[in-house]
Formats: sequence, structure tokens, C-alpha cells
Amino acid sequence: MKSTRLTMAATITTILPSKAAASKITKTLKLLKMQQFMFLMILMVIVNAAVISAKTSEEEAMEKQLMEIRKKCIGLSKLTKEHAKSINQHSLFSKDTSLANTPREVQCYCSCFLEEYGVLNNGKPNEKVVRSKLSALINDKKKVDAALDKCLKLEGKDKCEIGFNFQLCVVRETNLQVF
Repeated sequence: MKSTRLTMAATITTILPSKAAASKITKTLKLLKMQQFMFLMILMVIVNAAVISAKTSEEEAMEKQLMEIRKKCIGLSKLTKEHAKSINQHSLFSKDTSLANTPREVQCYCSCFLEEYGVLNNGKPNEKVVRSKLSALINDKKKVDAALDKCLKLEGKDKCEIGFNFQLCVVRETNLQVF
């Protein structure tokens, strides 16, 4: 029995590493874990940079599209340089803006812009497109729904007035200026 115990003790001793070896193994394992952690962190940074870059590219493409639409509609509407400047500076609408105090050319510009952007179809707001575009710009479904409930009901005597009234309403209800 004693020899069996000695044999088992010898076997266990050969299987178990010395304290120095155990310490080295522990340090190696910690180093491997640290390297894995660093690899994951670097990977996360790369993925985040790619996502940010993609968003920036999308935003740049959208701004380019909006600038092209602005340019086209400024020409078609025969806006004054002053009105064109206010459009390019996103300051077309103020708290005092109304149909009554807005020149016809500006009203027609709004209609043109919204038609070209796909929001209006033959002078009438396309609810599906409007909802999609607003939802992409505003992360508040209730705010989008409330704005559309109010703005889709607006009318005018022609498509210039309808486009202007609709855009003015959206700006007021959402604080969103795309001009």
C-alpha cells in the first residue's frame, strides 16, 4: 500500500509543475488574455471607424443631392440673390414666415424642391415618402407622426402654395431645415 502511495505521489509530482513553472504559465496565460483583449479593442476601433466613415459618406452624398436640387430649383423659380442666399444658409424660414409675407417665387421654390426630393407628387405630399424621409432624420416617431398629422392636411390654391405650406409646417413642427 505504501508503494502505491509513493508511486501516486511521484506521478502527481511529475504532472504538477514547479512553483516557478506554474508562475511562468500563469504569466503566459495573463499575457495571452491581455493580447486577446487588445486585439478585440483594436478590432472594435476599426469597425467603429468604418461605421463612422460610412455615415459620413452617406451624409455627404445626401448633402450633395440636396445642393443639386437647391441649385436646380433656384434657377427654375427665378429667385433673387437674397432669397437664394437665405436658402443656402438654411435661413429661409423664421418664426414670422407666413404664406402672406412670402414672395411667390419662394413658394414655388419650396414646391420645386419638395417635388425633386420626392416628397411631393403632382403638388400633393406623398405620405409614405415623407414619413420615410422624416423618420431617417428624426429619431422620434411620435414627433414625426404629430407633424404629419398636422402637415398632411394643409392645402393651398396651387402646388406652389401647397408645397410652401407643407414645408413651413414641417419646419415649425420638427425644427428641421433642409433648405
